[in-house]
Amino acid sequence: MGETRIDMRAAGAARDDSHAARVALPVAWFRRRKTLLFATFVLVCVCVWLWVDPSAMPAPSLRRKRVDPDIRKLLRTTPGAIPGIPSPPGGHEGRNGEPYPSRRDLTTLLIEHLREPSFRVDESVWREWAAWLEPGAWPDDAHVQFLTELKRIHGGDLGDVKRYLHSPIAWEMYHLQLEPLTVFSKSYCPYSRGAKSLLTDYGANFTVYEVDLRYDFTHIAPLLWALTGHRTYPKVLTGSHLVGGLDTLQDLHDRGLLEGVLHGAGAL
Repeated sequence: MGETRIDMRAAGAARDDSHAARVALPVAWFRRRKTLLFATFVLVCVCVWLWVDPSAMPAPSLRRKRVDPDIRKLLRTTPGAIPGIPSPPGGHEGRNGEPYPSRRDLTTLLIEHLREPSFRVDESVWREWAAWLEPGAWPDDAHVQFLTELKRIHGGDLGDVKRYLHSPIAWEMYHLQLEPLTVFSKSYCPYSRGAKSLLTDYGANFTVYEVDLRYDFTHIAPLLWALTGHRTYPKVLTGSHLVGGLDTLQDLHDRGLLEGVLHGAGAL
């Protein structure tokens, strides 16, 4: 009987030792210096990458979204509406496969947005537009979201969306009539003041946005640079077309061309 008890205790101890060994193995593996250093290095690299390039994180426009039924129907019934897909013979060519939306389209959309006093380019809006502006980044999705945004701006009315799908050029000309001349200015900038003074002397009808006085300055400033390619202020636009800054306006004035440009834009 005594030997049996000793054998049972020995067997129990052996099982305990075996279980402890199984638990200790992964702990010992993880504690190996090389493995720990490698895991730490990978983690640091990922954190630095996301910190330096926030666009590496999935932007809202790159996530799968439910396509508005009205937009889906329009895309199916408008030949050439989807970029990269050729139109049938005799059909409308749309943008001939060019990326949707273009920078000028987005500039027009931004100006449309700015007509709403409450609109702000916050963090989420900036990340989505940055994704739209990325060359070759999900153009089909950007196109759909652009059309959805047009519908939202107009309270569900599809008139502007249909106008865009029928002819982007006609759509742009229509919006030129709505916003013939826009000046993105900085309130303290002497060049901005000079441009506004010159345009006022001509009696031009223009809309001014003092970018430095906006709550969303940190996001709207890089967005305007990305859309127009013009870093300094002022940024003078006819519709979505960049005219330039004070130097350009002064040069056109000196050559006697500024009045014609303003007339052509419908600002006089």
